[in-house]
Amino acid sequence: MNVARSTLVRRGHLLTALTVAVLLAASSGTAWAQTISFRTSRATVAEGASTNTATPAPLMVTITRSGNFDGPPATAGDDPIAFPAGADHLMLSVVEYDGGTAADDFEITYRSGDTTDFSATDLLGNATFGFSAEEARTGGVATTIELRIQHTAADNGDWNDETLVLRVSAASALTDHLAPSAVEESRQKRVRYGTRQLTVTAEDDDPMPMLRFGKSDIQLARGNTQTVTAGVGIGAARGAGGGTIQGTLAGLTGTGGATGDDVELAVDPADAVGRIIKITKDVGGTATALVAGSQAGRYVVGKIGGTGGLVPADTGPTDGITLTIEAVGASGFRDERISLTLVDGRTEAEKMGEGGPLGDSRPTAVTVLSGEETPTVTFSTDAVTIDEGGMETVHILADTDQGDQVGSATVSVSGDATIVLEQGGGQISGGVVDFGGSANAELTIRALSDLTLEDGEEKMATVTITDASGANIGDPRELMVTVVGSTAVPVLPLVGQLILALLLTAGGARLYRRRQQ
Repeated sequence: MNVARSTLVRRGHLLTALTVAVLLAASSGTAWAQTISFRTSRATVAEGASTNTATPAPLMVTITRSGNFDGPPATAGDDPIAFPAGADHLMLSVVEYDGGTAADDFEITYRSGDTTDFSATDLLGNATFGFSAEEARTGGVATTIELRIQHTAADNGDWNDETLVLRVSAASALTDHLAPSAVEESRQKRVRYGTRQLTVTAEDDDPMPMLRFGKSDIQLARGNTQTVTAGVGIGAARGAGGGTIQGTLAGLTGTGGATGDDVELAVDPADAVGRIIKITKDVGGTATALVAGSQAGRYVVGKIGGTGGLVPADTGPTDGITLTIEAVGASGFRDERISLTLVDGRTEAEKMGEGGPLGDSRPTAVTVLSGEETPTVTFSTDAVTIDEGGMETVHILADTDQGDQVGSATVSVSGDATIVLEQGGGQISGGVVDFGGSANAELTIRALSDLTLEDGEEKMATVTITDASGANIGDPRELMVTVVGSTAVPVLPLVGQLILALLLTAGGARLYRRRQQ
């Protein structure tokens, strides 16, 4: 009896599931649904007024449809909104465009099914479009629409790419071909979208203007100066006038700030100005010191265009701002190296609203020569011998009057002998030996116990100076360390400690078991 009831329950559940499936299949939200989708979500098209080709190739994009849409004749399984051939039932809308007016800058036409010609109607003029008859399937309709997208606007004088975002949707004029109905809610339940939006990028083929220095490498002795020009490289568009890049840049006369201070000089290290170098700019024949910019290590050079800017209002060759760099100091014997880079200091919004960003200049390297004699770092001896378990002290020396400016030296150890290097009572870290403000660094070498070294046998190790903080490394740069085996080195205490540790572990375990009983 229980078995029979269980069988009936299972059959009942199965029947219920089948019934639900049939009802879902018959519902307008599932069986009748069809999906409209762009085949891709992103694509690019050439700028209309291309300097590379007279007629840029158009962009081809496909819209697809899938689902239950066969007919006629109409049956209960057909989609009540079968998008009959020839009906205008789709539309494109502009979601976003960061250029001028999309309908003026783009032309979009379409073809469907076996049609070979594109329609003459620009879809961005609020036109609707639809799937054509498909000859391969009697009474059916096409499943694809091909869009031809062209950017037709003339060069606007900037160097920005422009982005157009399109959305496909069912037009409100759709009708129900099973039972006439104008209920929008019912209709929309039967249309689904896959990739509904398409982002089209119109690639601007004009080169991005680049900030530039007149020199890439500057070397200065203390107290000397050099001049360098900061400007903008405009490429082939330079001097063309009108709506070109030259005119766009020349018109930027101060939107980056109240006084037009939108080009900045990035200095690395950030504190170099004042400590190592001094920079002034020529403004109307008067030397003016650079002032702090938008962040640490940046200094205001001036504005991009207009009178006194990096780009002149005319088309003459004398564009740019003259900077004078003076070497005012150097640390000890080391040459100081500084990197200078011109950067666009405008906000992102300002850049996009004013033609686009300017590329950073190539870094200019400024070297301030110290003029001081460079110290030479060496070991005080080239060899030491240490008994196993013993230690020996050696020195690393820096000569010349600037020896106390070295600061530190780095050493490495190679060989078979087991040694450690110590300074000030502790093991050195990373091989760095500190001079402590003097020209003499003391280094202790300790020979550790080695169970493989017999009494009187020798093992060798080599300690090498690999770096001296900019100083020269002389000879001897290598120290040969000989470790001699000795039975006087106590090794039994180590064994005793191991035995004691084992006993303590065993005693602890015994005490734990007693407490658990």
